[in-house]
Amino acid sequence: MENPDRCVLVAQCPSQAGDPIIVGWAQTYHHTAVVDAAPTGHYLGGVTVDPSWRRQGVALALTAARVQWVADRADEVFYVVNPRNLASIELHRRWYFEEVMRSSRLTGIEFSGGVGILMRASLAEQVPRR
Repeated sequence: MENPDRCVLVAQCPSQAGDPIIVGWAQTYHHTAVVDAAPTGHYLGGVTVDPSWRRQGVALALTAARVQWVADRADEVFYVVNPRNLASIELHRRWYFEEVMRSSRLTGIEFSGGVGILMRASLAEQVPRR
C-alpha cells in the first residue's frame, strides 16, 4: 500500500511447519479533516493480535514500530480508545500517552458506552518506558 500518510504493518511468525503465519497487524492514519473535537495529526489506528499470540510482545512490537514511523514525520502522536480498553491504555503508557479529552465522538468514531478518550504523546526525545 503506497500512501505517505499511512503505515500498515503485519506481524509474521513461523508456524510449526516453518512457514510464516500472520499473527497481527496494525496501522496509522493521518487525520486531516476536522469533524469533531479531535485535532488533526497522526493517529495510531487499531492493533489486532491473534488470540493465541497475545501477551507475547506482538502488540508491543507493532506499536513501537508505528510510534517510530510517526516520530519520523511529526512531534506528537494521538490515538483514541474506549475507556474500558485497559489493555490498550496500559500498552500505550510506555510512550507516555496522556489523556487530552473525553467525548462521545472522536475522529468520526462513535464510542459504545458513550465516551472515548483522546490520548496524546509528545515524541520529542522520547525513550519508551519498560
